[in-house]
This record gives sequence, C-alpha cells and structure tokens, in this order.
Amino acid sequence: MLEKTVSSLPPNSAPASLPPPLSAASRRSSPSLQTTPETETHSHSPSSSSSPSSSSLSSASPSSSSLSLPSSSSSSPSSSSASPSSHGVQDGSRGLLWSRAMGDGPIITQTTPYLFGVTNPVNMKLPQDADIHRSNELISVLRALNLYETAAGNLLRERVLNELNRIVVEWVVEVGMEQGLDEQEARQAGGKIFTFGSYRLGVTTPGSDIDTLCVTPRHVTREAFFKILHAKLQQDARVSKLTPVPDAYTPVLKFNFDGVEIDLLFARLPLPVIPSSWNSLENDFVLRHVDEKTARSVNGSRVADLVLKLVPNKETFKVTLRFVKHWAKVRGIYSNVLGYLGGISWAILVARCCQLYPNFAPSQLIHRFFTVYSIWKWKNSPVLLCKIKEHTVEGLSNFKIWNPKVNVQDRHHLLPIITPAFPSMNSTHNVSLSTKRVITDEFANAKRIFDVWDKKKEISWTEALHLVLKPLDFTSFKHFLELQIFAQNETVHRKWLGWVESKVRFLVRQLERLAACPPFAAGGHTPKSEAAMTVRPIPCTFSFQEPGWEYASSMLVALNFAQQPCVIDLRPAAGEFVDLINQWPERAQLEGQIQLRVKHVRRSQLPAYVLKQKPTATPISPVPASSSPSLSSSSDSLCGDAAVCEGREKRAKEASTAGGDEGDGQLKRLRMREAGEPRACGETGTKDSPGACGASGASAT
Repeated sequence: MLEKTVSSLPPNSAPASLPPPLSAASRRSSPSLQTTPETETHSHSPSSSSSPSSSSLSSASPSSSSLSLPSSSSSSPSSSSASPSSHGVQDGSRGLLWSRAMGDGPIITQTTPYLFGVTNPVNMKLPQDADIHRSNELISVLRALNLYETAAGNLLRERVLNELNRIVVEWVVEVGMEQGLDEQEARQAGGKIFTFGSYRLGVTTPGSDIDTLCVTPRHVTREAFFKILHAKLQQDARVSKLTPVPDAYTPVLKFNFDGVEIDLLFARLPLPVIPSSWNSLENDFVLRHVDEKTARSVNGSRVADLVLKLVPNKETFKVTLRFVKHWAKVRGIYSNVLGYLGGISWAILVARCCQLYPNFAPSQLIHRFFTVYSIWKWKNSPVLLCKIKEHTVEGLSNFKIWNPKVNVQDRHHLLPIITPAFPSMNSTHNVSLSTKRVITDEFANAKRIFDVWDKKKEISWTEALHLVLKPLDFTSFKHFLELQIFAQNETVHRKWLGWVESKVRFLVRQLERLAACPPFAAGGHTPKSEAAMTVRPIPCTFSFQEPGWEYASSMLVALNFAQQPCVIDLRPAAGEFVDLINQWPERAQLEGQIQLRVKHVRRSQLPAYVLKQKPTATPISPVPASSSPSLSSSSDSLCGDAAVCEGREKRAKEASTAGGDEGDGQLKRLRMREAGEPRACGETGTKDSPGACGASGASAT
C-alpha cells in the first residue's frame, strides 16, 4: 500500500456542504494540558464566536468545539461586530468568510513595536478583498483534499489522550509504591502527557499520528518506561502494533490506541513532583540536570510551544502550514529521515514567512513562501524565528548550541533551519547535496507556477493551486535503485523497515561521491560543472508479495545521469550500504527472519506493484502552452526549466563568498521584490541535465 507521504489529489469537486473555514471572532481558551489542535467547528458569520472547552484532556460534548485552542497572551482586536464589507468578503454560496482579523492576531502597523522574529517585517500591508476571496478558495481546496480532521476525529483523539494520560498516572503510582513510597506520596508525585508535532500546532489531518511526551518525576526510570509501561500497554485490548524503540536517537514507544497512531517519548525530570497545573515545558528550568535523551525528548514540545508563540497570527499560520505540508508530501520532499525536511522544519519555515509578512492572508503567504525560499542564501543565512539563546539557567552549560563559528560540523550544514527553544539546534542536519538540490528546485517550480498566475493571469487561482499540488511522478525517472525489505512477521518487518529507511540517506551520500568522481568510459567526458549523476530518494514504501516471506516492502532511489556517455559502477555504493545495514544490533538474533536486496532497475523494469500504487494527479483545466510551468516530474531532469536554472555553479561560488545575513542581504532582496525592482535572470533554481547513460547494475543481498 502506498504510504501517505506521496499521495494523490481527490477530484476537484468539493463536498456539497462545507463548514466555513474560519470566522472573524476571536477564539480563546486556557487549556489545562497542552494537547490542543485546531478546532474544526467554526461560526458561519463574523458576529458569532465558538467557545472551546477549557480542558484539553476532558470529555467534550458533541455540540461544543471538540478541542481547545492554544491560549495567547496578547489580546486580538475584537471583530465580533465587524461587517463583511469592513473586515472580510462573504461567499454567499457556501457561507465562507476569511476575516482580516483572522482569529487571534493583532494588526501590525509601522507604529506597533514588532516583537516577532530577528528582523523587521518586509511588508505590513493588509490583504485586499481579492486576497480574502482567494484565501476562502484555498481553504475550500484544503477541505476538499480532506486535510481537516472531523469533529468526531478530534473527539476520538481527545478521548485517547485522556485515557493515555490516565494509564501513565496509574503507572507512575505503581512504580512509586514499588520503590517504597506510600500511596499518597506516589499519587502526589504526578506524571503528565504533553503533545507536540502537528497535533500541538493545530494542523491535524485524518489518519495522522499524535506525537506525545510522557513526563515523570525522578523516581521513574527509562527502564520502567520500556518494561513496566510497555507491559501495561500490551495488556490493554485497545492497544495494537506496540513497538518499543529504546535504542533510537530519541527513544520511543510506537503503538495504535483505538485506531489512533501514537508516538510516545519519555522524559524523566529531576523533580519529586510533576505539577498537574503545568501546561508547557517552555521554561528552561526543566532542562536542569537531565540527560541528553530526556533533553531531546522534551525538545519537540518546547519547540512547538515557541513556534506558536512567535507567529503574529496563529490562524493564518495554521492554514498556510496545512497547505505547505501537503505540498511537501505530494512532491516527495517530506521526510527528515531520508534527508528532506520533517514537520517541525516546515513549521519553522512557514512561521518565519508569517513574521516577514505579518498581516498577509494565507493566499498571499503561500505565494511569498515559495518566493522567499527560492532565493534564500542558505550558506550564510540560517532560518531563525528568534535570536539563539545561550544558557540562562544554572546547570545548562553542558548543552551544545548550534554555532557554526565554534562548531566545525555546524559549518557544513547545507540548509540550516534552527529550532527556537534552548538548546537551539539545526532541524535539517540530515539534508545532503542531492536532497538540498531537490528541495530548492521544488521551491523554484512552485514559485514559477504562482508567478504565471500572478503576472500573466492565464490560469485561475484554483488551477494554480492544483498545479502546485500535482503529485510527483517518480516513474518519469529512467533509473532506480530498488531496496527490497523482507521479514517473517509484522513486528520484525516494521523494525527492519525502519532501520533500513533510517540509513538510506547514507546510501544517497555514497552515490553523491560516485557522481562527483565517476570512472568514465573511454571517450566519455562530463564537465566539472555538471554532476555525472543526480540522486532523489522517494519517500514511499510499496508492499508486495514474495514467495517464502510473510512481509515484503520496497523503496526506490531515483537516479538521473548526465547527457554525455559515461559508465558509473553502482556496486561499491550498494555494497557499502549493505555493510552498514548489517550492523543492525538485532540482526544476529533474527538470522533467517530478515533480508535486504539492493538492485538497479530501469524504468521499463519497474515492478507492477510500483506502477499500481503510483500516485495520480487530479485532472484540471489545461494551461496555455506558452505559459505552462515546467514541473520537475514532467521530465527526467530534476529541474524543469533550463533557462531559469542555468548558472548554478557561478551562483554557488558567489554565494560561498557573499557576506551578510538575514538582517541585510536576505531582507534587502525581499524588499526589492516587494518594490517591484528587477532581479538577475537565473537567480533561483538549479540545473540537472536530462538524459541517461549506460550504468552498470548493482545487486547485493
């Protein structure tokens, strides 16, 4: 079954009746636990407001908002009495309204002290009526794509979190009493579930998992988490697919609870009691005297809280992030483990764009998003939501902070996106040369589509959205390395597949080295300015049947070769990869129960199970040939427009010697664009020449 990382668009037709995306009314709550996705219940007019439940881990009646929203310290301008003519544009046919007030964000003006980000905004203009209309259309498209969780789905998630919290509290009491605490002391010690990821940020989609963190007092150990709590969950009939991963970089329990996928991390704080009143772990005090695994575990919750705190308008941020995340998934660049970007990296990118354009509507922000990051000078300018903090609390000096001036390894990061919480770290350290090229090409491709809509008006706004969201057609590539993963039972297969997937980025880097120094065939020649081979890992997993194995899955790494005749021997890279995979600590005890095959496959040799599960695009109205943007999936080239992409090496050399940071060079370029000043041709994108050459196959078992 094709995983959701690369999915297809549903038909263009929207449901007959759509609830309105947002109202102009402010919506606030003070949740007792930090488990608050975006509510899906919205008012139908600017004069009405929803009243979410005040407790995020308590039962909610069906008539109320299913889950409460994150609270905000700043008060938003009241819009309950605003008329559509003054604050928004009403779509009478569907009752949709996107308000200029947009929920909870203040209007930013020149006289307002700007408290968001490391620079002043690029543009503080308010959205026009057309921008609000287009934002409504955007939300309609997102709803038609089933990217909003239903009220019933939110109630189920809330119920699951309530029950999981109850189980954790019971477990903490049991562990305390086993260690000699009396029952009252054990119960007073407490324990709590926090959420992070898409659920905490308010962009949950149907079927998505919930990232959770179990915080316990000092008498509860990590060993008890993976043994006693694991056993307790194993005995619960509602829990399935329980998989402990204690040796992971961030140890985790993965399981399904009543149909909801859960990732549960563990954090042991050196405190006798975990207060039930805690709603956030934002205070640096929680990091005092904790081990590295605990610090990494609490980081997700701390980062999510700060991201929400650092955006000028949470509702605008959520809609924009929903679109960007779906775009990244359908274009095959949503995967931290494969060297692309994970959820928090996309959230930080969107949040920074919101800081630069604080009053913009979502329809404006998604266009600016691709404009900003298609010209971003990554070498000299990390993406920051706030200044990087040094340790401010005693006992935190041992934490390593991202600092390329001090840490040599940090200087080699290719696409630095820095988390706002202490200790600040690069959320994209897995990005390689190949995946960076793919990501920046995708930024440029999406920007060109929106530019065609904006400047030539030859396609409609909705058509532009569907073009940008066109799924990647990876079968347009001519060569692949196929990784076939086999196991004899579901649990072993899930762990084995996870291990192989976590090492694919090393295979990509080995292939990059081959591309940089290929052994050319006689008479063949590849210019130094052009890579002999480009690499694109595909974040999909294909299931298939294989005689002798109960479970079988396949992954693909797409390859493009330079136009010039050349021969690249893939076997050394495949062999090194297999050697790395064989270092799995559990391999010896599973001898005969697992297997990996690596082989070179041409496009004409792709198995039927790959072609059957390949995503398809939604039919849309044709775009005039003269203005049709060239998508990276439409040819063998990873960049569709050679004219826009030429000069990559020259620009790379210039970027490597350029000075400045986001505060001067980046902002100057963005402000020039806002003022309509011309730029040099070929400022964005990269070039990867199409075509293929004879490549010797590689096979390893």
